Amino acid sequence: LRTIDRLITSLGYSEKGIYIPSPSPERTVVFVPSAPLKRIPKAEEIEDTFSKTPEGLTLVPPGTAVANLFERELGIDFSKCTLETLRQRLPKLLIEDLEIVQDFEMHVNGNSVRLKFTESIYEDFCRDLKGSTAVCSSLGCPICSAMACILARATGKPVEFHQDTFSPDGRTVESEYRILEW
Repeated sequence: LRTIDRLITSLGYSEKGIYIPSPSPERTVVFVPSAPLKRIPKAEEIEDTFSKTPEGLTLVPPGTAVANLFERELGIDFSKCTLETLRQRLPKLLIEDLEIVQDFEMHVNGNSVRLKFTESIYEDFCRDLKGSTAVCSSLGCPICSAMACILARATGKPVEFHQDTFSPDGRTVESEYRILEW
């Protein structure tokens, strides 16, 4: 992630990464545009790591492996489930089955999704990345990236990781995502 951060920073890219779904989960990508996009490209339109039209950087999302693990553990195909299914099924997976968090909430309001992770095993890692890189504000940490991949697959639409915030006591992280339109 630090290498990705150095690459994005050295290129001067400051736009948010956009998670772009594909019919194949292995082809879901995160596209970091060099400038604000007029049109979001589809996964099949992006052929190279360094895209010229639109100009930007295409990466394998840092959370792809985690998203694939969640899909296997739940025994569902995220591209065939709804946000409501995710809202119902993810808490048990994250809290009881994988013990990644002590508590988890998912709130959907139109095209905005807010996730709340309490006492995450990734908490210190996320805080360190957020304090020392710009990658967290662009792509999110691996768990936030995984959630963006999952949301993109479930909705079939591009997803932007908007931001994450820590509670004053540092025990809770809230991450926000925007579901975009083609």
